[in-house]
Amino acid sequence: DHRFTLALISQFGKPLTATSANTSGAVSLYAIADLIHHFDGLVDVIVDAGDLLSRQASTVYDVDTKRVLREGPISLAQLRRALNAAQQ
Repeated sequence: DHRFTLALISQFGKPLTATSANTSGAVSLYAIADLIHHFDGLVDVIVDAGDLLSRQASTVYDVDTKRVLREGPISLAQLRRALNAAQQ
């Protein structure tokens, strides 16, 4: 819901996907100063569009093992209902 991201998607004209702004297993970063400190020299570009709103990390589900790897706002029951509906 970030205005910069919405503008980028609009200009690009195709869906975009991205991972969270943290190293796997580390705490999520929301302040641009923390992002710059953590990733400076490790990535090619950091876009400073301001601090992000803090929110619960996404649910990560392994379709091969059928396990939730990280609990998030979407429950396992919701995932199962959606997967079952997709198979019908």
